[in-house]
Amino acid sequence: MARGGSAQSAISVIMPAHNAERFVEDALLCLVAQDFEDFEVIVVDDGSEDGTRGIVEYIASGDARFRYIFQDRRGAGSARNRGMDESQGRYLLFLDSDDLFDSGFLGTLHALAESSGADVAMCSADCFAEDPAVPFRRWEAARYELENGVFGAGALASRLYQCTSVVVWNKLFRADFVARNRLRFQDLPRFNDAYFTICALAHASLLAKTRDVLVHYRMGHSSSLAGSGHLAPLCDLQAFDAAHASLEEEGLLSPELRRSFDSLCVNTVVWRLVQFARTSPEATRELFGAYFATYDNRGGLGGAHWPYLVSARYALELALVRRAGVDGLVRAAQRDGRGRVSAQNALAEARFVARLFSAGRALPSGGA
Repeated sequence: MARGGSAQSAISVIMPAHNAERFVEDALLCLVAQDFEDFEVIVVDDGSEDGTRGIVEYIASGDARFRYIFQDRRGAGSARNRGMDESQGRYLLFLDSDDLFDSGFLGTLHALAESSGADVAMCSADCFAEDPAVPFRRWEAARYELENGVFGAGALASRLYQCTSVVVWNKLFRADFVARNRLRFQDLPRFNDAYFTICALAHASLLAKTRDVLVHYRMGHSSSLAGSGHLAPLCDLQAFDAAHASLEEEGLLSPELRRSFDSLCVNTVVWRLVQFARTSPEATRELFGAYFATYDNRGGLGGAHWPYLVSARYALELALVRRAGVDGLVRAAQRDGRGRVSAQNALAEARFVARLFSAGRALPSGGA
């Protein structure tokens, strides 16, 4: 029996999809199974050439809350903007077509936003791989990850971007807040949600967080944007450039927020360089050159982060990466058998740093 939505739903769920036939049905069925019913789902098919359309339209035929929109291939950022323009909800939720969601996801975030009056309500998440032998692990932004509660964003400014990640898929946004601040997604092939989230967090008056794990992020498959990041290695810098310009123009880039923003930039560049070094020396060389030749050496964004970086570990690693150069970084990274070394594996981290240090000592100076 078909179900219908209200004239204006409480939540508009916007989901871009491109050649998503392997995963989109599972994602949409998670939404069908929500214990909160006042929502609409807008799936924007971004030029799929597989069976995505048939799957979405089949689900929509039995549930009028689901809508299918097709557009020529323009990227996930454009698809999110298209869905936002078509939305009617009082809140906006931007989800990926390859993730899974707890049945209490929408209801919990809606109740949290309504009770707190927050502009942005967020939840915790975990990560899983297609390989069933790989255990779920919790998704954490940093050691400053917010606990349960309601927080004044201004009071968090010096560590705002360390309190939560800049991904968009675990956050519920008030639609009038988004419209008032003219927030849009960038047309980038990767990292296109970072600009939106960075700006939204800076504009927000109140943030609310539940530590309940309500989103299950699928990692490690080659068709994901994260899995193909080496094909567009400069997207991080393009997102940070645009966010920096917007925050400065709006008068939001206080010294306190600047500390957090610059730390986010450095941490992301280090992480991405190590990620690329394991998969693509060419992408590593391109990002290395763009960051160290221009970005890190100019006044403004790069020039102020050294005195007050939140993460001393990343500051050290960035200095060692610069000294080691691309070839030294690639050699140091290849000896780690799995993904980015993490705080949960301190010994592997220490060995990686030692290899970077050795690579840098072997050169008269760092370089590509």
